[in-house]
This record gives sequence, structure tokens and C-alpha cells, in this order.
Amino acid sequence: LRIYEFRPNALPDYMALAGGNALKIRGPELGVLYGFWLAKRGDADIAVHLWTYDSLNHRQTVRESLAVNARWNDEFVRHILPTLQSQEVRFRSRLGCMRPAQGARGTYSLQTFETRPGELTEALKDAQERLAKTPELGQVYTGISPWPNSVSMLLRGDAAQLVDVPLKGSTLKERISMSPSQFPPLQ
Repeated sequence: LRIYEFRPNALPDYMALAGGNALKIRGPELGVLYGFWLAKRGDADIAVHLWTYDSLNHRQTVRESLAVNARWNDEFVRHILPTLQSQEVRFRSRLGCMRPAQGARGTYSLQTFETRPGELTEALKDAQERLAKTPELGQVYTGISPWPNSVSMLLRGDAAQLVDVPLKGSTLKERISMSPSQFPPLQ
């Protein structure tokens, strides 16, 4: 999961670059873009990207490949850097698979719950039980870094009501309400 926070008024520039050659240069062999959403954090615009890789080693290979890819660096990276205020990278492990809803757009919510060490299993079981009857509405992830004792739920539309109450043994760490970008791989 990658979150970019943009400098004021820079989101349109970033979106033009992302919608240009960036996704074409990467191609599906360099990680699969699972989701691309836009949101606000306070007054700042943010973009949330969810990429999938076969493993952490695969991700590292992709990063090394992109680091030496002249087109990637010349046509994308050097142009987006001035638009960025900050960047976060979060490692998550997906449990199960969200089924894309036919033609679904709408809003999404990424909710992360933190547990005390040793209590992750209870929160994880609660998250899976809440989504068991409607797997097309959500996806459950466990945190690897920077929040190892966490459960994140990516929820589509009305599914946000499934977690109005924190997961068992957890507290809400973060909730991001998101809208799909114009580059909707999953949406």
C-alpha cells in the first residue's frame, strides 16, 4: 500500500503524469495495480495505491528494475517528485480475495485497527466473520510494517457499516474514505 500526500494544487499534475505513460511503462509484470483511490487528509489531497506482488522478493526485484528504467525515471519519477509532500509505504498481507463487483464504482473505506501484541488473532477472526457473507464488499489484510499488530479492512460502499464498531480487542487507528481514480483496476 502506497500513500502519496501532495503539495497544494499539485494533484492534477500528478494525475496527468500517472495517466500518461506511467502505468504503461510499468506494465503488469512489474506488480499489479489492485486499486487507485483519491482522498483527503485534512486539507491535503492524497492518492492511495494498492499494488500486489508475488512476494517481498518480487517487490524488491520490481523496485530494482524500475530504478534503472530510464523511461520510468525520465518520464515519470523526476516529474512527480515536485508534486509530493510525503510518501508512505505500508506492507500488508492479504487474506482471501475481494471479488470485483460488476461495474462497481462508488466510495471505499480503508480502516485500520491496532491490537496489543498477542491479540491480533481475535481481531482478525472478527474481521473475517464480518465479511464472510459478503466477500464482494471487502478485503482483509494483516499488517507487516509499519504496524505489525494491525488488521486493515478495505471496504466497498455500504460495507463501511460493518466496522462501525472496532474489531474485537482493537482500537481504530485510521479511517480513510476514498473515491476511485479514473484508473480503476479493481473498482
